[in-house]
Amino acid sequence: MEVARPRAPRLPLGFWPKALLGFGGAAAVAQFLPRSGSHSAVVPPAGTLLLCAALIGLLTTSALWAVLRLDLRLPASVAVYAVLFNLLVVAVKFGLAPHGLYEVNRRVEFDSGFEAGGIGFQLAAAGVFVLYATALWLVYRIARGRLEGGPATGRAPLPSRRWGVAGLVLVVLTAITGGGIAIVLPLLFFGAGVSYLSYVFSSGVALLIALALGLATTLAGLAFRDAQRQAAALGDASVLVGFFWVALAFLALYHVLWVVYVLTLTATWPLRTVTAK
Repeated sequence: MEVARPRAPRLPLGFWPKALLGFGGAAAVAQFLPRSGSHSAVVPPAGTLLLCAALIGLLTTSALWAVLRLDLRLPASVAVYAVLFNLLVVAVKFGLAPHGLYEVNRRVEFDSGFEAGGIGFQLAAAGVFVLYATALWLVYRIARGRLEGGPATGRAPLPSRRWGVAGLVLVVLTAITGGGIAIVLPLLFFGAGVSYLSYVFSSGVALLIALALGLATTLAGLAFRDAQRQAAALGDASVLVGFFWVALAFLALYHVLWVVYVLTLTATWPLRTVTAK
């Protein structure tokens, strides 16, 4: 079966209502939940970070599931894999990474750009988003290449174990380099992004973050594999392209939401910063 070339890439019509509903609720959690309760501790309690990450993940991935199943009409397997890898992204960005940031800040004073309201977090979000987007694009290009170059059959052109190996390689590279240089290298020109990543990957949760990102890479590969199968079965590459744009849009929204979240955290539990002379 010949696979039709996709139409001009665009998000499905139902994307924004669902995304705004999910991320609107998540933004309320990010802004108000950390402010509730006792603030006697000098750092955010692990339970608060865990609860925020869980609620943000529930709200945003519910919207993602609805978009993938109701608007793109992708198979349940694609939606399950996509939800799982997005939950891992949420766990890293809204739970593990903030915990690691405050842990390192106990012994290291940060640049003043990372104080409450500082521009450091906005720049860091932009730089890290480039990293996430690049990884997602590479996974998409592998699936797209198999769709355009291989036969449109029901067999998986790229075995699942290869995605597992890819995720494992990412974990090993991150662990061997003792602080995530494999992740930092693409962002050398983003000073704030490099600083933020160096703080997070020098914390005690660095290995957990690496494991979560490696598993997220594997699950993203599986999601794109099944989306590619669906596109091949229907003879329409737009199925795969639409999935990519939805996944990319969610990553962008996560990084915007992260800025809101971390500014709330640092306003409630100020970081130790130093002004460069």
